[in-house]
Amino acid sequence: MIYKHKNKPGWYFDHEKYPDQQKAWEAFRSGMIEAFSIAEAGRWDEIDDIEALRHGPALRVKA
Repeated sequence: MIYKHKNKPGWYFDHEKYPDQQKAWEAFRSGMIEAFSIAEAGRWDEIDDIEALRHGPALRVKA
């Protein structure tokens, strides 16, 4: 999960997992592509296992 801070400069992301915002965006994008592929195959329960999307349930629902 990555998003822009509202009241300060910079981005929020898991700094323990990703060294910078670019790597966080790459992981998120990869996770979304994987989720769409899994959804297309009808394997809905597997989407919750995608690590890059683990903290973004609202995004999974909206997508």
